[in-house]
Amino acid sequence: MRRFVAVALLLLVIATACFVVIKYNRAQAVDDLRYFAEQKSNRAKAEDDIREAVFRYQMDHYKSGVYFLAIDNHDPSNSFMGRFKGCKPPVKKLSEAKFESKGPSTRDKKTGAKGVILKSWDIRWLSDAVELSGDDLWIPHCGNGYSFRVEVKNERWVVKEAKWLTIY
Repeated sequence: MRRFVAVALLLLVIATACFVVIKYNRAQAVDDLRYFAEQKSNRAKAEDDIREAVFRYQMDHYKSGVYFLAIDNHDPSNSFMGRFKGCKPPVKKLSEAKFESKGPSTRDKKTGAKGVILKSWDIRWLSDAVELSGDDLWIPHCGNGYSFRVEVKNERWVVKEAKWLTIY
C-alpha cells in the first residue's frame, strides 16, 4: 500500500511539473509572438536589432583582431555603430578597412590590425522569423556567404540557424 501511495505521489508531482513547464513555455511563446508582431510593425528599428544579433553571432564564431561592418555594402549609421561601442576586439565601419595585397589581408587603416569584414543585406520577413543574407570576408572576393534565420526568444532577436551557402 505504501508503495502505491509513493508511486501515486511521484506521478502527481511529475504531472504538476509538466503542466507548469508547458504553461510557462506557452506564455513565453505568446509573449514572443506579440513582440514579433510589434517589431514587424516598426521595421526600421527591428531590422537594426536583427542585424545586430547577426553581427554579434558572427563575432562569436569568427575570431579577429578587428571587425568591419557593412550593411548593403555601405557603412552602417553612427547610431547603429554605437551599439558596439566598447567591444573588444573593436568594431568599425567598412570604410575604416584597407586591403593589402601583401599577405593578402584586410587591415585597420589606423592600427594595421588584421580584421574581417562582416556584411548583411536582404532581410526577408517570414510568418514567425526573418531570414538575412550575410558574408564574412577576409580579403576582397574571398569569403563565405550565409543565410541566417533569426527568431524572437524572450523578447530578443537571436540567430537560430546559420546556413553556409557558398565560398568565393
